[in-house]
Amino acid sequence: MITIKNLSKSYNGHKILDQIDLTISGGNIFALLGPNGSGKTTILKSILEIVRPSKNAEIIWNGESIVGTNRFKAEVGYMPQLLKFPPHIKVKELITLFEKLRHKEGLYKNQLIQDLEINLFWNQVFGELSGGMAQKINILQCFMFDSSLFILDEPTSGLDPQVAYYLKQLICEKKKVGNTILFTSHVMAEVDAMADEMALLVEGKVYTIISPAALKKQKNTTSLEEALNQFWNTTKNHEKNI
Repeated sequence: MITIKNLSKSYNGHKILDQIDLTISGGNIFALLGPNGSGKTTILKSILEIVRPSKNAEIIWNGESIVGTNRFKAEVGYMPQLLKFPPHIKVKELITLFEKLRHKEGLYKNQLIQDLEINLFWNQVFGELSGGMAQKINILQCFMFDSSLFILDEPTSGLDPQVAYYLKQLICEKKKVGNTILFTSHVMAEVDAMADEMALLVEGKVYTIISPAALKKQKNTTSLEEALNQFWNTTKNHEKNI
């Protein structure tokens, strides 16, 4: 379980997150949803301490505060929206680097290399990879280790349908063995298919936590995209009238 309390963040005087309180149950697939600029990626990066949490924020993982500690990161698989590495480094060298950084061998490395056909561009340098190839490396580095939590930022971005399907199946398999998955996405069909719960954000605030099925029922629609559109329009109009 992840518990976030009083998480705020500002850049150059502009508030990105506004006193976020959030609980993510262990063993679930949890989605952060909101318009661009609503603070989704900043929440993910605050959990990982890529972005320094605000002074009074609490972030608790399985009963232990993780603010200011690196121990937690060993249990996390993180898939950023874009993977960045020096353009001259070869794919096979990258995989060795991932294992050196973790100080352990990737338990699922060989299976992922085979499934994603990474061996076909094993000797290519990172700078020569297509966007889809780079995303396959992104999947590999995230899921090759035995992690208990996976944090994914727009994970299917840039993937062809076959690889996107493979990744979604992989995410669901991780849930089945008790792992927790926290992700952001603009693809509502995959949120509807996978997420147990969603936190709906507008301008740095969490307005509700709800399941896709419950929101569709509340908005009397079979489409999650339509239900979310109704929710965000209502919320924005409410904010304007305050």
